[in-house]
Formats: sequence, structure tokens, C-alpha cells
Amino acid sequence: MQASERASPEALKAFEAVCESAARAVRQAGSMRDAMQASEVTEPHSLQGVGRLLPGFRRLHKALANRLEELLMSQLEVAGRIREPYGLDRELDQLKVREWYVLRTDYPELYTKGVAHATQLVRRMQQTRKR
Repeated sequence: MQASERASPEALKAFEAVCESAARAVRQAGSMRDAMQASEVTEPHSLQGVGRLLPGFRRLHKALANRLEELLMSQLEVAGRIREPYGLDRELDQLKVREWYVLRTDYPELYTKGVAHATQLVRRMQQTRKR
């Protein structure tokens, strides 16, 4: 008997509802850690192997990726307003430790994008200071 044969329509609907609720929480999350925690849904045993194929589950992970990128861009925008070299370095270091660490495992391309953008901010500030 395959997993899809064991999955009842009620179980599928219930898991879809859990995923939709989690996606709403992800979209409202104020930090990357909160977004990651909100996205953690447990696939019921009866749906093992099937739950991840549901549209709600895919939408949840798309919402998470979008929210993480929004948060990253917002954080970089705020950091870009800092005009003191020490303050900028400190803020970027804190972001890496406090926020961006959640990206390293599951979203390494987003982490790399953030670090690259942060490096550009530091370079621009150094060039501005030399003038």
C-alpha cells in the first residue's frame, strides 16, 4: 500500500490548513529566526512522503524564502544608513550572528548575497572616507 492510498482527504486538508497558517505566521515574522520557527510544520505520519508534495507545503516554503529575502534587504537598507565605519562594522557583525546564521544551512545563496552586499557597503564607506 502506497502513502497516497493511506492519506485520507481529511488528513490532507488538515495538513494544508496547518501549512497555510504557518505561511501566514512566516509572512508576519519580524526576524529570520521567527520566520524559520514559524515554518516548522510536522508532516503527519499518515502523510509521510505525500505532505511535501501538497501545494500548501510548497507555498509555505516559498513564503519563507520570500520573507527571509525581504528581511535581509530591510536589514541591509538600515545598515546602509549608518555613517560611522565602526558602527557599520558592528551592525553587520551583529546581523551575521543574530539573524543571518539561520540562512547558512538552508539558504546559503541568500547568506552569500547578504555578506556580499555587506562587503559592498563597507567598501563604499571606505572609499567615501578616503575622499
